[in-house]
Amino acid sequence: MVYNGQPSKACLHCRRRKLRCDLRKEACSQCVRAKLVCSGYRDPKQVIFRDETWSTEQRALKQGPVPQPLSITIDDQARNAFYAYHVSGSAKTFDVLALVHNQDPSDERLNASIDAVSLAFFNKFYLNSMTCGAWDKYQHAIRLLEISLRSNHLITEDSTLLSVLLLDLVEKMNNDDPLSAKGWMSHINGALALFKLRKTERCQDSVGLRLAARLSTNLKISCMFSGSPLPPDLIQLRSDIEPLMKGDPKWQVSGLVVKYGQLRSALQEGSLSSSDIVTRATNIDYELLLLTKMMPASWLYRTKNLPEASDRTLEQHYTIHPNTAVNQTWNLIRTLRIFLNDTIREHLLAETASLDKLFSSTSSDVSTKTINSLAKEICASVPQYTTLRPSNQAMFTIETLRCHTVIFPLYIAGLYGSSTSEWVIKQLKYISDEVGVRVARDAADMLEKRQDRNLNLVFARLGSYAFASC
Repeated sequence: MVYNGQPSKACLHCRRRKLRCDLRKEACSQCVRAKLVCSGYRDPKQVIFRDETWSTEQRALKQGPVPQPLSITIDDQARNAFYAYHVSGSAKTFDVLALVHNQDPSDERLNASIDAVSLAFFNKFYLNSMTCGAWDKYQHAIRLLEISLRSNHLITEDSTLLSVLLLDLVEKMNNDDPLSAKGWMSHINGALALFKLRKTERCQDSVGLRLAARLSTNLKISCMFSGSPLPPDLIQLRSDIEPLMKGDPKWQVSGLVVKYGQLRSALQEGSLSSSDIVTRATNIDYELLLLTKMMPASWLYRTKNLPEASDRTLEQHYTIHPNTAVNQTWNLIRTLRIFLNDTIREHLLAETASLDKLFSSTSSDVSTKTINSLAKEICASVPQYTTLRPSNQAMFTIETLRCHTVIFPLYIAGLYGSSTSEWVIKQLKYISDEVGVRVARDAADMLEKRQDRNLNLVFARLGSYAFASC
């Protein structure tokens, strides 16, 4: 590392164009005039030293051949990618994996499941294919797991339950048809059966609690998008660990997702009148709204206003959330409320007496305005991830993965919003072409052609299950 002198505080645009940056609080004048989203100003202390590795390598090459660096196997790349997002990254959807793996790093069956899910994840979101090697690792992990399931001792171990949850993720990444209930529900039902064999006290420690919460999340999402009813055992599981999860916003949202899932099941059965449907949907929507008003300070997002409109923003502002998990949770709330308000307006006029038509029409208009407002909020959450790099410059892989988390909510915003569809399609194409998230192009095509309104299939085809947080 070489001392670099006192570096400039200027924003990225001004540094690249060698322009004088006035460091204005909201956005510098140069970016405002160019109608660009200002990247913000860097901390000189962070860049006071320059990495001279490349230039040193070039000087060494002129002096003669040098030893070649060790190659990194695709298995190691895959595991690093999976850990970077799911275990140690800001999402931490499988942070329990580090705790369980540290109990016995040599656990063959857990390591086999980790290899299988890592390679499947890497292939789907980096290579866009499922290689023979990935399928072989999956089959090997299944065989080892079957041995564990025949052992009275191993069948209740943390690593066994976690292995099943990991293989459930593999299965769903390779099966884009959630209506194939056997494929989507086999592993998660097996995980629930294993959980019921464990003693209650196993849920009281940190590892047991996190495994239970992960199982709850995966089970309810699997049921909702496969059209399967939520099993009573899920409700019992949540009831058992509820006292230990109080105050966690993700858990609170998760509980309302369960209520919405129960409403969907009732709708499929046709067991409710239109007035009952409206009442239940309105109550869940109100609980979600109330939850947003009671979020702790660490879960609040801030709004960045722009002097002028930008191609990367729907309006002259965008929101910045503390981390990926928080952004996902807020967008889950917004998406659920869109679904609920769409259900409300659909059933409002179905069984209403003629004297109440005016009231119902007014209430339907309120639901439509709510949907449009929520769609715009989803759109405002996207530039946080798409304005980090200039056009035609690839984003870092972890940033690419974060963009995956906004694809399905963005699709919903374009599908239901009255004035967002055109902007959403452009952003999805941008995310595909400039950021490198290939499924964003699929979402844009489906939205543009309005060819598939089956949200269960859309959710699966976009690989959204792999990024579900609560």
